[in-house]
Amino acid sequence: MLREQRIGYSGLTIRDTAIQLRLRDPNDTTKAVAELRKLAAPITNTLLGGSTGEMDLTVSSASEGAVTVTLTDAGLTARIRSAVDQSIEIIRRRIDQLGTVEPNIQRQGADRILVQVPGLQDPQRLKALLGQTAKLSFRMVDQSMSPQQALEGRPPPDSEVLQGQDGIPYLVEKQVRVSGEDLVDAQPGFDQNTRQPIVTFRFNSNGARRFAATTQAAVGQ
Repeated sequence: MLREQRIGYSGLTIRDTAIQLRLRDPNDTTKAVAELRKLAAPITNTLLGGSTGEMDLTVSSASEGAVTVTLTDAGLTARIRSAVDQSIEIIRRRIDQLGTVEPNIQRQGADRILVQVPGLQDPQRLKALLGQTAKLSFRMVDQSMSPQQALEGRPPPDSEVLQGQDGIPYLVEKQVRVSGEDLVDAQPGFDQNTRQPIVTFRFNSNGARRFAATTQAAVGQ
């Protein structure tokens, strides 16, 4: 964001729930604070809906050229709540693979989840299933036929049909263009224009080259 506005900075440090940076030109302080405040998102009231009036981030400047971005207590609580909610959904989808009766999955406290599966005879299998590490990979969509055609007939040998979280099937290539091993960081956020939730990610040098080559080859598809 700051680079897009040609605002140079250095000395980026993380302390607890705050990020501190120093601008190369102190005259850019006001502009930098205004730009960084665009990252802040309102906290949603989970019971009543709408905004609570609080923001998840604050941006301040104690001196010219020094800027601090701080995650508020409300923002931290919201992120923990969101992470637990996502974990509950992931756990539910994984347990559904066991084909057992309806499991009891509920939040306990701020950051714990209780899982009860009536009638399960193999608790070690459940532990192994829940302990699996998710793997992220970037693959291309195969447009040689529709997913429905692939399901009704036979998909191309180098492609397979995968089910999305929305239940919609997708025909994707088996070849992994970029793997999660090349991913350095991924963070949830909000689009500055639409305020819709997004995920921003950063690759290492190898992943960046492969991702650039993949997206360049897919232009117009």
